[in-house]
Amino acid sequence: MLADRLAGHDRPHAVFTDDAALLLMRYEGVPPLQHPRLARTSVQRHELQGVARVRCFLQDLLRQWGLLPLLDDLELLASEVVTNALIHAHSEVDLRLRQYPDRVRVEVRDSDPYPPVPTALLNEETNNQEAESGRGLLIVDALTLAWGSSPAGRGKTTWFEIGVPAEPEKAGSHR
Repeated sequence: MLADRLAGHDRPHAVFTDDAALLLMRYEGVPPLQHPRLARTSVQRHELQGVARVRCFLQDLLRQWGLLPLLDDLELLASEVVTNALIHAHSEVDLRLRQYPDRVRVEVRDSDPYPPVPTALLNEETNNQEAESGRGLLIVDALTLAWGSSPAGRGKTTWFEIGVPAEPEKAGSHR
């Protein structure tokens, strides 16, 4: 066996003075979905109806992918992140969705190199109720499995992931 040869077990009288651990793995890739699930769209810098168009894009896409139960959360989350990108980056925004067996990942790319920072809510309840902004990333944090930001060229990609509901077991199937 390869592991025995690499660990030196083919030399029966060899004396080993230290411990060694060897891990061999065989990666066969991610199991393919029936149809590749990747979609993208973009919003121009000053497109006034851009976020509304993103919501329509999501409605059509999730209907095609059979993921309509995710629509409300995805519309809210994507609207928040795309709006932040349009307001703060002053650039075109690219939106990409990828479906994995257990989650959907949404990536929003813009030209602003600075990562998004959640706003700390003020202690005074009155000021919180009257604030016009500052809640978007708190909503993203509350509704997602994970979210973050990473540098991308001259800008950044802000991403989030939400879980895909497990399909109910088919009648008559047993484990």
